Amino acid sequence: MRNILGWIVVALLVMGAASAENGASTLPKATLKLADFETAGSVAIWTGIDHTQTAARASTGSNAMTFSIPKYIQGKEERPGVRLPFADGKGFPSRDFSRFGKIVADVWVEGAEPGKMGLKLVDLEDQSSWTTHITVEPGKWNSAELLIDDAAADCDVRNVDYVVLYALRPETAYTLVVDNIRLEPRDKPHPPVLTLRYPNYRGLVFPDGGDIEMSVSVLSDEFGLEPRDFALELSLVAKGKTHARKKTLRGDSYSLTLPSRRLEEGPATLTARLLRRDTGEELARREWSVRKVSAAEQASMKSYIDRANNLILDGEPFFPLGWYGSAKEEHLAEIADSAFNTLLAYGTNHVSKDKMLGFLDIMQAKGMKLVYCMNDVYPTATYFEGKDWEGVTGNDNIAAAAVAAYKDHPAVLAWYLNDELPRKLVPDLTEYYERIKAADPNHPCFIVLCNRSELPYFPDTTDILGVDPYPIPQDPITRVSAFADAAREAVHGAKPVWLVPQAFAWYQYKSKNKDRGHIPTPDELKTGRAPNYPESRCMTYLSLVHGAKGLLFYCYYDLRVLPQYNEMWDWMKGIGAEVKTLSPVLLSPEDLGTVKFTPESAPIHTLLKRHDGKLYLIAVNSGNEAAKVTFELKRRLPKQVDVMFEDRKADAAGRRFSDEFQPLEVHVYDLGKGRG
Repeated sequence: MRNILGWIVVALLVMGAASAENGASTLPKATLKLADFETAGSVAIWTGIDHTQTAARASTGSNAMTFSIPKYIQGKEERPGVRLPFADGKGFPSRDFSRFGKIVADVWVEGAEPGKMGLKLVDLEDQSSWTTHITVEPGKWNSAELLIDDAAADCDVRNVDYVVLYALRPETAYTLVVDNIRLEPRDKPHPPVLTLRYPNYRGLVFPDGGDIEMSVSVLSDEFGLEPRDFALELSLVAKGKTHARKKTLRGDSYSLTLPSRRLEEGPATLTARLLRRDTGEELARREWSVRKVSAAEQASMKSYIDRANNLILDGEPFFPLGWYGSAKEEHLAEIADSAFNTLLAYGTNHVSKDKMLGFLDIMQAKGMKLVYCMNDVYPTATYFEGKDWEGVTGNDNIAAAAVAAYKDHPAVLAWYLNDELPRKLVPDLTEYYERIKAADPNHPCFIVLCNRSELPYFPDTTDILGVDPYPIPQDPITRVSAFADAAREAVHGAKPVWLVPQAFAWYQYKSKNKDRGHIPTPDELKTGRAPNYPESRCMTYLSLVHGAKGLLFYCYYDLRVLPQYNEMWDWMKGIGAEVKTLSPVLLSPEDLGTVKFTPESAPIHTLLKRHDGKLYLIAVNSGNEAAKVTFELKRRLPKQVDVMFEDRKADAAGRRFSDEFQPLEVHVYDLGKGRG
């Protein structure tokens, strides 16, 4: 964790096993107290600014803890406070908060003026949850509450490392008293989740796509039941005929399929229901409109998503590898003279139709594809107020006209509808997506979000979900993998996730000097430098290992004005060339998951793929220290395995081989065909 002085942190560095009350098999029924400060020892282990046990007031028992927050001074600590760790293995039986409803702290402010405080969680990967902020009113106990489900959107609440109470830039000095930090039970069980895994793209059942597949996730013990007490029912109604299946669950995660080969071409309605077997009570229900397409219609589709969540372009799998940028020919020429194949150009609706068509012609000639930016004409956007596009006014009309103008151009790959827009716009963005989808059945829609807690609200607004974690230099590099995992979880694995790795410097956006090409000050470099080569390569491969089906780096025009542009562009071209070489492997539907290794504590991320009968292992060290790791596979290996892009081999023995990793280093292994 970076510089946590300024946070009031309850560190839950717990080594003990989960108790029955907070274990993975039961839903807690009672409040679990984390800290009550009744003993001097429970206060003495906390460090930071001055803090003491107090008997002057307490929300429960006889004692609490008190400390003074200083007024914020420009350039000083923005989150003043103290660090309050528990000793290892003491005070709390488990890191797992997931089965509780909320975490609560009682807070009192001394004096007549209110204070302010934030409450959040931090997990073992140093990922922070969403924060709840409260105004601490004087003369009474105040409750600071954070819903665990809200926290879970941004951090792993099954592996909590800290509970954080902090003051953000306090305008005045004040004294706080904290007591009775606790976890409170849920009001009701987690709702079951019903996911349509296939058809996964616009409800389209392709002739060669295989069976319709539905999955359910339910925490059965929270209902006081076993998985066998539930049934999943799947029914398909097409042209007056009903096809149905019903199965008893064999576990909390379960899939059910319906054959699609006998389904006639045309529309159908698919319904999934989760039932209690003893009473027939319906616990969850979802309905989808689906349609089986003909082989001829599928062949005519320019760009779409297949069952493996790969983008299919002109009938072939395509891995989008490119940049955010602008519609400038000189920029395009340099990008095209590399392994990159895709551009997402901002401002395209501000370019005349004739000029844009000419730019698309150049892109096509250079083998490049465009993700066309429509983010300036979403329903509530104001970019075109008082303006027109080719004589057309109004966001809806401009969007329709732009799609009509470019949808048949062979260089168009997809439509970009949302660039970090907030959750409150989901209804408008859902309607926007439906309009663009209807106007152009031949190209998917793409959005990018930066708020992990809001990801679950957007899957129905897009065909492809993107995330843009930019960790360098302030955050752990695993912010990239955490965002990728959160995005895949938000779409339940049923839509592709694309990543937007960082290729700019934060000082370009946060400096008082608005020239993004200015020479940075030492302070700007310290807090907002651009990624270096190991970080750039590590972020790229963390994205791939955690399931990215496309990469669009942000952004070319910022990178181009960095002082180290020439050096950085050279290494980015090298990274792009590696990804291009691996694209057939990355696009292979034969994803074999992770690989076991020792020591298990090493921060190594792995992905094993099979392509054309051969095995490939991608391994990434996300840590800042060197590590030697031994991999263990389920098949015999050749005596030596090729380390791709490094012109060397690693010795193997039977099913194992070892290798060394420098900090943030990546190795890609060609393991051959493997044997039994």
